[in-house]
This record gives sequence, C-alpha cells and structure tokens, in this order.
Amino acid sequence: MPEVGIISVLVGAVLALRFRVLALLVAIPFMLAVVAVGGVARGMAAWWTAIAMVVATVSVQLGYLGGSILWLATRHRSRGEASYRSSAHLSGQN
Repeated sequence: MPEVGIISVLVGAVLALRFRVLALLVAIPFMLAVVAVGGVARGMAAWWTAIAMVVATVSVQLGYLGGSILWLATRHRSRGEASYRSSAHLSGQN
C-alpha cells in the first residue's frame, strides 16, 4: 500500500503543475478504478482495497496541494528575478 500513496502523491503533484483543480474530477475516479482492479488482481480483501482507495484519494489531493505550492513558489521566484534583472538593466547596471 505504500506504493499506492507514493504514486498518488506524484500524480497529484504533476497534475497541479500542468492542470487546474478540475483535473482531479477525472483523475480521482480513474485512480480509484486502477486501485480497485489492482486489489482484485492481488486477491486483497474488500476492506483492504477500500483502505487503499481512500489512501489513493487523499494522497492525490495532498500531492495536488503540494504541487500547487511548488508552482506558486517557482512562479513567484521567477517573477522576482525577472523584475530584478529588468530594474538593473534600466538603471544601467550590468
């Protein structure tokens, strides 16, 4: 089950860097289906499969939150550097 959480967090982070939050409406049901099929293929009990589905859902949302924070941090930093460069250029400093 740890691999389900790790993969879900990474998927959520990638979604946050590329898409808006509505992408989770598509990604979560798809991920739930994949986890359910994986649980059946491994012969897991129904309640273990349900727990894995909850872990996947929460993990993808936490990954999306982390990816959004990362996106905001890199966006802010790149804007700050760009404004610093342009102000240095305007003032004649190289």
